[in-house]
Amino acid sequence: MAYEPSQNMANPGLRPRLDQAAFNLTPSQAATTAYVPSMADTSVATDEQEHHNYPTDTSNTHDNTADDSRSRSSKYTYRSEIDAGRFIKRIGGRAYNTLSETYFLPSDDDEWSRLNKQHVALVLSLGDLYPAVEEVRALLAPVPGQTKRILDLGCGTGVWAMDMAREFPEAEVIGVDLAPVPADLDTMPPNCRFEIDDINLGLDHFRDSFDVVHMRLVGSGLKNFRKTMDDGHQCLKPGGIALWMDVDYDMYAEDQHVYLPFALEEDEDNPDQTDRSWFQRIVYGK
Repeated sequence: MAYEPSQNMANPGLRPRLDQAAFNLTPSQAATTAYVPSMADTSVATDEQEHHNYPTDTSNTHDNTADDSRSRSSKYTYRSEIDAGRFIKRIGGRAYNTLSETYFLPSDDDEWSRLNKQHVALVLSLGDLYPAVEEVRALLAPVPGQTKRILDLGCGTGVWAMDMAREFPEAEVIGVDLAPVPADLDTMPPNCRFEIDDINLGLDHFRDSFDVVHMRLVGSGLKNFRKTMDDGHQCLKPGGIALWMDVDYDMYAEDQHVYLPFALEEDEDNPDQTDRSWFQRIVYGK
């Protein structure tokens, strides 16, 4: 069946959660991850930005033991565009994220429009929201007593995550991005939520938690795309599927041979090393 975006939800009486508790954050992640409602909620506009600490929502935590590296973290919820502004900086009339210097593209209306057009182009080229259609649908088919879970890394405007939430209303969908997602609570599926985080910092708090992990055209924001690919795979449950759509990260010389792997951060202490390519790092390794 060809992809057709749907606005229908499994239960139109449900609404997305505004206050979303921390999800298995490690101490290092707790300071950088935010759980966010819609930017459309602008009812609170105060000079002082609000911070809220809530108990961990155990319904969304897979390991509620005494191990603080896996649970009992605080969370941050923004209540207005003013509050969300702490994640945005303005340069030359454009808005950019404040969490990562690696990702250099804007986060504003013009960029959101481009990302949504890109989404439509990719869906039309695939003929659906995702490749391996039969395998993905079989994996996400409802199973009594289980909640299937989908993770969208570098979710952009959140359009793919929300479309997946509508197609699989019994699954839980989480989108992660560097900047607030321009989602509207009135059209956002209740089984979808978004987080603000820099996936370059690692994904240990998501380990072994998802049936499908999706990453699409995120390479320009990654410090080490091979490491992030490995991190994404570690987020999968046994038998899960990773969907990665991106460009070819191998750089080729004129005679078609492949350059060495890009130099790593630790190579800065040994600039004369010859096992990895500094030129490759400039282009792809950041």
